Amino acid sequence: MRWGRLQPISTVARWIVTRKAVVVDWRGVTLLPMFQLDPGSLELRDECTEIVSELTESMDNWEIALWFATVHPELDGQRPVDALSVRWHDVVKAARESGRADRP
Repeated sequence: MRWGRLQPISTVARWIVTRKAVVVDWRGVTLLPMFQLDPGSLELRDECTEIVSELTESMDNWEIALWFATVHPELDGQRPVDALSVRWHDVVKAARESGRADRP
């Protein structure tokens, strides 16, 4: 079964090289967490791109992935990945705060 349109490898490679998307290497496999993609088009979600850009200066990809999966007091104990759909402005704000806190 195929849904949406598949992204050419060059597009995905550009996302990885420019750090627009979070990818993690695990056991020799590069993983692209799907929460970053629009389910219909498989394009990067704008809100995720904005959040990732706030975190890339101070965190590596694993740290960013963990940030999305960890509950945050700024989000009333929700994980950013769960709050994206309904409170993405709050998630962006939490990312800004986290990014600033982690910068030297």
